[in-house]
Amino acid sequence: MNAPDFIRAATACVGVKWRHQGRNPGIALDCIGLLIAAGEACGYDFGEVPPYGREPLPGFLIGEIGKRAERIEQWPPQAGDVLVLEFVQGKPQHMGIALSDDRLIHTSMSVRRVTIEPIDERWRQRIHSVWRLHGMEAA
Repeated sequence: MNAPDFIRAATACVGVKWRHQGRNPGIALDCIGLLIAAGEACGYDFGEVPPYGREPLPGFLIGEIGKRAERIEQWPPQAGDVLVLEFVQGKPQHMGIALSDDRLIHTSMSVRRVTIEPIDERWRQRIHSVWRLHGMEAA
């Protein structure tokens, strides 16, 4: 899978409605659903993701992304990197995809759909960790 195709597949989902555990880009997605939909459109098999609450248990997101990606310590993220986000310090509870070093795509509960946001200071403070999917080719 290459980053440009992954990003194209993700951005094709802009405007898709948000729904907890949504997995169908034709109906609704959540943050993990966006990753799965974009990956599957590129032939990437995410495998089964177990059910989870709206506020995932501690360690859940890190455990799930850790099965499919390698943690990246560099900054800024590259296009196609997965951003694990936290709204409460130390509690990763959301994911997005870096479109570049200054934009991300994610499913937003507040606007209730897939949207693109600038990675401004507010979003930078929410980034818990950056991950690169296994087999991802750079942009």
